[in-house]
Amino acid sequence: MSDAGTTPETSISSAGVTVRKTHETDEFPVPAVTFDLVSEREDAAVVRVVDSAPENASPNDLGFNPDYGGDHWSIEDGYAVFERRLAPGEEYRTVYGVRNVDPDPERLVAGDPVVDVTSVDTPDGENGDGVESTNRTTATTAGTSGVGAALAAEIRDGDLSTADRELLEESFGRSGSDEARLTHLQSRISDLEAYSDALEAFIDEHGTGREVIEDASDRLDTIETEIDDLAERTDEHTASIERLSERTEANETDVDRLAERTDETATEVDDLAERTDEHAADIDSLDKGIADARAEIEETQAWLDDLREDVEEIETWRTRISSVFGTDAENEREES
Repeated sequence: MSDAGTTPETSISSAGVTVRKTHETDEFPVPAVTFDLVSEREDAAVVRVVDSAPENASPNDLGFNPDYGGDHWSIEDGYAVFERRLAPGEEYRTVYGVRNVDPDPERLVAGDPVVDVTSVDTPDGENGDGVESTNRTTATTAGTSGVGAALAAEIRDGDLSTADRELLEESFGRSGSDEARLTHLQSRISDLEAYSDALEAFIDEHGTGREVIEDASDRLDTIETEIDDLAERTDEHTASIERLSERTEANETDVDRLAERTDETATEVDDLAERTDEHAADIDSLDKGIADARAEIEETQAWLDDLREDVEEIETWRTRISSVFGTDAENEREES
């Protein structure tokens, strides 16, 4: 592991091949564990890296990126296994993503992987078909958490004794090769689909890494421009506030003067109220006189109405009398 204050990592060398294990939390949609393989050999070799899942993660939480050697990864007996041929002097990077876990770097890289290096000879046959033959001399380096992986390497290399092999077979049993291959293939397809879906969703939402950086730079430029504009407006507002303060002081003087005039007006209003009360008394007396006069007028009107009725009765009576006496006189003139 690295010293405190630096990026946590593990570096293991075996048979001319160095494997550096570290982490990456920003480059990929999910936290990722990275492996940088460097071959310093003069011949080709098959490198097999066996790594346990990070703390609080299961093999089902691991996903393999096809752009970073995802086809060379598999899940075997609960371990993540990478196997690939390295050419002489070749450098290669591979990663696996980890879903649903705390992206703490210390936890992501906790546990040393097992590195298994197998020499590969490529004879120059007459037919030139380049068929590889494998030298079974194998160098294996196991970390503190790779006991199971080291045991698996011994089984592959035939270094396990017959008694130990029989004991393991009795303890764990055997499964058919076809079933094991099918399970392995299904696991790799599931991991590939999960990783592809997560990567596509990230690209659809945010674009590529370069696009995200360019967008962030544009936003930063926009924010800086807005800050400059805000500073200018702040200066303008400060000047306006100072002018407003001066006007406020002048208004306070005007308010004091207005208060004095208001007091004078209040005194005048009080005097006017007293005079209004006096006039109100006069108006009340006048209203009473008018009411009395109206009553007298109404009485006079009633008397006139009675008098008119009397006159009409007299006129009626006189008409009747005239009618009676007028008829008798005419009769006397006719007889004479």
